[in-house]
Order: sequence, then C-alpha cells, then structure tokens
Amino acid sequence: MLYIHEKSPRHMRLLHGLVPEKLAQNPQTYMKSLILLLSLFISFLTNVLLIPILQWGFKDTPVISHYGTLLVLFSSICLSSSFIIFKLWSRLILAGNVAQIGIYAAGVFSAWQTGGIFSPMLLLLMIPPVFAFVLTNIRSGLLWTGLVSLTMLVMWLIEELGFWYPDGIYGFEIPMASMIIREHADFARMCIMIPLLTCISIVGVVVIYE
Repeated sequence: MLYIHEKSPRHMRLLHGLVPEKLAQNPQTYMKSLILLLSLFISFLTNVLLIPILQWGFKDTPVISHYGTLLVLFSSICLSSSFIIFKLWSRLILAGNVAQIGIYAAGVFSAWQTGGIFSPMLLLLMIPPVFAFVLTNIRSGLLWTGLVSLTMLVMWLIEELGFWYPDGIYGFEIPMASMIIREHADFARMCIMIPLLTCISIVGVVVIYE
C-alpha cells in the first residue's frame, strides 16, 4: 500500500482510509480513487443543495421542481451506488461510469421536457464525458462522448422531422421547438443556474485532478 505521512492533511488521511487496498497498491489507480471520492462527495453535496433550490425557486413550474427533484434523487442513488461498487468490489472504472449515469439521465429527461435541442438543460450532458476521461480511462471517455453526441444528434433530427411531444409543463402535445418554459422568471433562473453548475462541475473535477 502507498505510504501516507501522518502529518498529511486530515481530509487526505480520511480519503486514504476509504481507498481499497487493491487500488491503493498502484499509483495511477490510487490517484484516480482519490479523485473519484472527492468528486462523489462534491456531487452529493451539490445534490443536497439543489433540492431546496428546485422546490422553492421553481415552485411555479412543476416540471422543474417536481421532476427536477426526482432526477436529483436518482442522481444521488447513482452516486451512492458508485461508492458501494468502489468500496466493496474495488471496481474503479465501473464506479466512475455509474456515477455519470444520473447526470446523463437528468440532462436527457429534463431537456426533453423543457425545449429539446433548445433547452439549456442540454449543457448537463457536457459533464459525463469530462468526468469519464478524468475518473476512468480514455475508452470510457470516448464512449460517453459518443453517447452524448448521438443523443444530441437524435434530438436535433427529431426537431427537424417536426414530431410532436408531450409537454411536461402544460400536459398537451406541442412541437419540441415550443416546449421552452413560458414563465420568464423560471426560464431566466434555469438559463443562469444550469450553465453555472455545469461550469463549476467541470472546473471542479479538473482542479481536483491537478
């Protein structure tokens, strides 16, 4: 097992204790394990803060407050599952990929309900490829990049073909281009919050990596 000095920062000694011995024996997997643990902690903390924001900041738009809260809870389940897989079975790559499933699902579902290819929620899909490259390996990063690109392409084709969809805000079928939130204040909050959270997440994981 890699050696960690007794005078190392307390949080580093705590993280060191959470790394399975199998992964701690290799410098590369040990480093990625620490990054994964920090990322899981920060992502889970973000989810905890998001719930009250969704409940009270978007109370006039149920598709954001209700469905958004459910998606945050689903993401938290994915994060918890990732930690269990990492801790019990030492499956670093699998744990890293499982952690991204919740973010990907949240991006796809929320974009589908709030404007499709025009929704600011699509920015959430930028997070999984970045995290996958840093937390797992190049193969997983490329797979997530391909999946995200394909998802955006499909949404664009659906819009171009002029299909109609169930509107999650008002409950009737309308063209995807018309699914933009019509409550100006809520739409403005979402356009600010989602890019900001995306930027914080991407910059955060790169800072942790460095």
